[in-house]
Amino acid sequence: MGSGGEVTGPADRQDSAGDTGSDEPGAAWSTGLSLTGAAVLFVVLRLFAVSDYDWVRAASVADTIGLDDAPRMVLATLMADPRVTAVVLAVLVPVSLVHQWRLGMPSFQNAGNLAMLIVVVLFGAVLLITIRLWWMLIIVGVVGVLVIALQTTAHRDPEGRRFALGVMHRSGAVAILAMLAAAAIVRVPWAPLERIETRDGTVIGYVLANPPGFLKVLTDEDREIMIIGIDHVRSREEIQAKS
Repeated sequence: MGSGGEVTGPADRQDSAGDTGSDEPGAAWSTGLSLTGAAVLFVVLRLFAVSDYDWVRAASVADTIGLDDAPRMVLATLMADPRVTAVVLAVLVPVSLVHQWRLGMPSFQNAGNLAMLIVVVLFGAVLLITIRLWWMLIIVGVVGVLVIALQTTAHRDPEGRRFALGVMHRSGAVAILAMLAAAAIVRVPWAPLERIETRDGTVIGYVLANPPGFLKVLTDEDREIMIIGIDHVRSREEIQAKS
């Protein structure tokens, strides 16, 4: 405790280390339920997004997936629309980076944030090099400067600093919210777009299920569900989806 000045003890340590008590059984149980709920919500949002928010189509698409498909759907969502992914990553990179800087050297306690930082930086670098969406760097810079500025104005704007610290301490929650936003926006499904030549003509769509004897296809243009018998299929070719 200092004399006649600020008290810089537990509060600052809590700012650096994040929330305390996260190892309690109740907190772990609550975290598990929250992640499960987020996974279910993500799947539901993806169903509606790829079905143009049509209840009947979404119900038909739902028949082709299970909750164990969620990891594949997350990766496919990140890969589907480079522009949406670029915005998500441009927000997550500076938040995770500044948070890791505050946490200090990598350790077991901050391994989760470090892993997320590595993943988002890797995705962002590959996206930047491949698609050349240079405006990502502008968003990264703006968000980074904003977060740092909010932290450094502790005396003039304590509410702003508290908000910035809260965002960084909950970088995992920020990542989840960003993925849920992407799930609600990205229209491209988690299967590759194909040109399917049949006896009756050409079908452009996504094969969501391939059980014995037929294909269940979500058409690209009209978002209708088609059942195509295997014996009617002449050829299948993967093509580039429209962004």
